[in-house]
Amino acid sequence: MKILKNILVGILIGVANIIPGVSGGTMALSLGVYEDIIYSINHLFKEFKKSVKILIPLGIGIVLAVLLLSKLIAVCFENFPINTTSVFVGLIIGALPMLFNKVKGEKINIANIICFLVGFALICSMAFLGEGSESTTFPTTNLIVILLIGVIASATMIIPGVSGSMILALLGFYLPIINTINVFIEKMLKFDIFNAWNEIFILTFFGLGVIIGVIVLARIIELMFNKFKIPTFYVIIGIIVASPIVLLGNLNFVGIGFLDVVFMLISMAIGFVVSIFLGEKN
Repeated sequence: MKILKNILVGILIGVANIIPGVSGGTMALSLGVYEDIIYSINHLFKEFKKSVKILIPLGIGIVLAVLLLSKLIAVCFENFPINTTSVFVGLIIGALPMLFNKVKGEKINIANIICFLVGFALICSMAFLGEGSESTTFPTTNLIVILLIGVIASATMIIPGVSGSMILALLGFYLPIINTINVFIEKMLKFDIFNAWNEIFILTFFGLGVIIGVIVLARIIELMFNKFKIPTFYVIIGIIVASPIVLLGNLNFVGIGFLDVVFMLISMAIGFVVSIFLGEKN
């Protein structure tokens, strides 16, 4: 029963990870498994049996979520780009009250302001250096680059308040990854494995990057939250504040009318309310 429960928890975390703007780390926190995940990763070899009992069911759930929902997300982006992005912007903004509560009562000093600016500048620079988020085909065939993208994605996925999918979107790799997953699934359903080698190589190296990033960054995250909790949260707040600006800046608003703006604001409000609800649960 506990294994099934952890699989279901993994599915919820996977759903959070696949949606740009929603943090898998935040979801794990709200479900009460974040510390268990970080501990299990950092003590995988010392307490192997205990760790795998936690990580394997969660991993199964996350993979199931990615496989089942990647097509839906791709369709939403293709047909309703402004409204879909607006929901994600609302989700991002809705995470701010939870993060502000983490630093509530703490003095705002120069060091914390610098940390905020570092997080803000990090997202802006990623958007500037990114290859664009409109392409649905993979912008590179370099497997080392794909490996590094996996490392970056996994690192951000496990930081509370930060969306790994959002980072991929800013770098221009989110839709290509989703499209690659969808093509792989379609070919597997047709038992066309011999024509799926390109997708297999991309997803394998991306997956290896995710595993490497989780293992390496889990220790750093544990150290940062233990030793520099408040400055770390200010960096995260800077990231969250910059993200909606960058995502909205990537949209094409040419030709939209009054009703489009209304629906965009409604979509944003829906995302905000959902995010606030999850934050309150946490």
